[in-house]
Amino acid sequence: MSNAGPETSVIIPAYNCAGYITEAVESVLGQTYKDFEIIVVDDGSTDNTREILETYRRRGLIRYVYQGNQGRARARNTGIRSARGGYMAFLDADDVFLPESLEHRVRVMKEHPLLSLVFSDHYVKRSETDKGFFPHHRERRTIPRMAPAISAQYGNVYLFNSLCCKLLFINNEFPWTGTVLIRKACFDRVGYFDEGLERAEDTDMWMRVMAGNEVGYIDEPLSVYNVYRGKLDKEETRHYEAIIEYLEKFSKMEGTQRDPGLLRAVRRRAGRCYFTLGCYYLNKRSSGKARKYYLDSLAHDPTNPKAYIYLVISFLPGVLLDLLKNVKFACARRQDR
Repeated sequence: MSNAGPETSVIIPAYNCAGYITEAVESVLGQTYKDFEIIVVDDGSTDNTREILETYRRRGLIRYVYQGNQGRARARNTGIRSARGGYMAFLDADDVFLPESLEHRVRVMKEHPLLSLVFSDHYVKRSETDKGFFPHHRERRTIPRMAPAISAQYGNVYLFNSLCCKLLFINNEFPWTGTVLIRKACFDRVGYFDEGLERAEDTDMWMRVMAGNEVGYIDEPLSVYNVYRGKLDKEETRHYEAIIEYLEKFSKMEGTQRDPGLLRAVRRRAGRCYFTLGCYYLNKRSSGKARKYYLDSLAHDPTNPKAYIYLVISFLPGVLLDLLKNVKFACARRQDR
């Protein structure tokens, strides 16, 4: 690290990840790029996270900050406020950077000083023994679907224009936080992570930064998302309710309001989440709640024929519902992907 202070700050929020935090920290320390600081924000862990990190802290390899449990958004904001770098990178405590992750992202930011942020492809690992994982965006064919937003290409680096925000949303493809590098000055311009959002606080952040700005994308996996280690609530209904909360916020943003196509896409996505919740409660034989969510789904997306069908089904007696084997929460979840 340079004497003048680090060029980049890597912020790692941690909550009860003692089994993984060493792997995350070591993946940063093993970077080919060295001008960084690591800030671990312990969000009220009740396991031995602090003890595991103490050796790194004593050796001056990390800065350790403890706060009471207040969620990922507050932990990231705490890290940003104490960061000394001009670039900010984020890594959850159960994920890892690949060795050249920071080097490639910092290089792109330096070569294109008008970029607000750059992100990359990443691997998604779904189990401890998963060895067949593939680059997420390449597998999803993100680049062909983003073609109208590409303003320039330099090898495997793409520059996206102001259409980026809209197309990412419509295609349900967002920057994964473990691949984002952002200029710290952006937070002064658009604000910090929304601590009122329980889910999608990072998507909300990146969409605010990207709106009307140029964005860089590196078509190479530079991080690994260990999805099977996630700390999401086991109650999936709360997950979808929180996503709806974010979508309602996004629909009220000035840029979304001015773009009828984007607004329709937001409402369709919310409609799918409401539909998923309806199927969950119908499967639980809670027909009244199911009907409410189906009606909410149709209010947001009247083009979904399944919502009409399942709304009618919700009026059937319980015995008949038990015979309808296709009433599955999992089916609705597949529609939401």
